[in-house]
Amino acid sequence: VPVGVSLSNLSFSQAGGVIMASASISGTDTGNCSFNFTDADGRAVVKTASISSGNCSVSIPEAEFSMIGEYTLSVKVGERSISKTVSIN
Repeated sequence: VPVGVSLSNLSFSQAGGVIMASASISGTDTGNCSFNFTDADGRAVVKTASISSGNCSVSIPEAEFSMIGEYTLSVKVGERSISKTVSIN
């Protein structure tokens, strides 16, 4: 992963039984990013997506999440990461 990679604009939404998350990636147009949703008990839902046009995004069925409530959402490209707390209900 190139040194100048940065992540920003981490967004999260929930609609129609689907969890959606995306992040803006600058400094590289290739490779993958990983989305990691971790609950309070440390259980994680992890998805990988390809970087495309400076963006990375995933859509995940709500059924893949074991509980409702707060999750820490982190997005990682190489050694770079960005995170925020999200609420799934």
